[in-house]
Amino acid sequence: MGYDPNSAWNDFPSQTFSNDGTDTFLAINQRSNAFDLSIFVQTSTSLDDSWVELSEGIHYTAVISTPVSSNRIQQKFSLIAGDPKRFYRQGFVIKP
Repeated sequence: MGYDPNSAWNDFPSQTFSNDGTDTFLAINQRSNAFDLSIFVQTSTSLDDSWVELSEGIHYTAVISTPVSSNRIQQKFSLIAGDPKRFYRQGFVIKP
């Protein structure tokens, strides 16, 4: 993720939710040079085995990628609301 695991002062939290009064956003920070990782986001309405990857048009309408520092970018998903509760998780696969 580009964080120093020994520091309690990391500038940007990993995952955040925000709402601008109209839309809800999920923001995820990652290393800008994370070519060694495949990063994905999954969602579920329960915490059982029903996790699926986020799909544009079903779970979100757009992704905005913004640099937040010299070594991190933020991917901000504009979420489609509709469920009374929804869970999100981020996963990683190391590329060979």
